[in-house]
Amino acid sequence: MVIQSVMLITQAVGVVRLNMKRDTIKLTRSIDTLAIGAFTKERLACSTKWILAAALLFSVLPAHAGSKAPDPTEVVLAGSFKSVPGMGDWQTDNPHMRMHEQHPGVFELVVHLPAGSYEYKIARGGTWTKNWGAGFSPNGANIPIKVSRTSWVRFTVDFKRKLILDSVDNPKQVSSPTGPDPSNGK
Repeated sequence: MVIQSVMLITQAVGVVRLNMKRDTIKLTRSIDTLAIGAFTKERLACSTKWILAAALLFSVLPAHAGSKAPDPTEVVLAGSFKSVPGMGDWQTDNPHMRMHEQHPGVFELVVHLPAGSYEYKIARGGTWTKNWGAGFSPNGANIPIKVSRTSWVRFTVDFKRKLILDSVDNPKQVSSPTGPDPSNGK
């Protein structure tokens, strides 16, 4: 009988998968994947040593080794802004999309958007671990916004009142940014 796949689940390591079809060993912890080594079916006993060494390695490393610690005060506007220079697409670590605290718990960001349809969410801590979408729902649906002409748009989030608003869809609650008209360069 040929063993196609063996899985070992441990609390400290996550999931260790030994896949004999692909002749690789992979360890996964959180969203990180590390290829540990290659082996032949004849060297399965030797590969066990790799699994044990990798398990030891993962048990002493933090889940996100090498990454910065989340900053709970960092609030970011993330969305489908790929076509806008400097804004990126669904990035929670883009410093250009960091919102600024106006009052305790109230953050805003003013951006220049070309005409088009977009979607967005608010992320806190520089990761997707804490994010809010439509209706201020945790991990909620994307919030759609349709910009009819190139313009400046103000995005706000109020963590105390549990509101996410923008100046396009909520002009009575969020004032439109003043300044030059981006469509004619003045």
